[in-house]
Amino acid sequence: MILKELERISYSKLSTFEQCPRKFMFKYEQKKRSDTTSLALEIGTIAHYGMELTGRALIDGQKPDYEHIRKVVMDGYDEKHENTTVHIPGVTELKEKYFFEWVEPDNKSGMNYDEKLKIYFDNLHNLEQDREWKPIAVEPEFDFPHEGLFKLYGFIDRVDVNSAGDYRVVDYKSSKKLFDDKDIKTPMQMYFYTLAVEQMYGKVPIEHLYDFIFLGQTQNSCIRQGANRASV
Repeated sequence: MILKELERISYSKLSTFEQCPRKFMFKYEQKKRSDTTSLALEIGTIAHYGMELTGRALIDGQKPDYEHIRKVVMDGYDEKHENTTVHIPGVTELKEKYFFEWVEPDNKSGMNYDEKLKIYFDNLHNLEQDREWKPIAVEPEFDFPHEGLFKLYGFIDRVDVNSAGDYRVVDYKSSKKLFDDKDIKTPMQMYFYTLAVEQMYGKVPIEHLYDFIFLGQTQNSCIRQGANRASV
């Protein structure tokens, strides 16, 4: 008897299908990946990595080297893959590459990227100073079968734990503004992460937090606290 391999589903894959089936077809079925990039995408990538370095240091019981983290975010870094090395550009390169977009205040926050980066660097210490929650994992990968129908896979930006042994999911956002209420009433991304944390740690997280790293603000999702189980 040949067992059928379960289809793997990520949040981004499902979200792409909901937003634009045509884009889903090109990206996931025909494997046509666009090489087009943007300032928002590239600055988000390097800023996420700075948050990751901060979290990893705290998990290892070390004080984050903020000067080093700032240098990495400013200069970029080389990401090693199996057969190649990819350079992830930093702020200095991006400011030159996207100069006019960089200096122009956006129509949502009213800030330019220099102002956003100041907020970002000023708030890097917040994670270390949090007395209630401590990071237990950054960028943990998950890949597990769900109810025998398909596999859920992906990465979580950060998982925190408190002194009571409760868990919290944190997702970094480099958006220009907070989510509207209608966008977080049914946060599919957080449902994926809830199931993943339950799979990894045996408990459903009690809090689901969006951290807007360029705005210096956080926003809780509307997943019902204390839910026994989430479903997709």
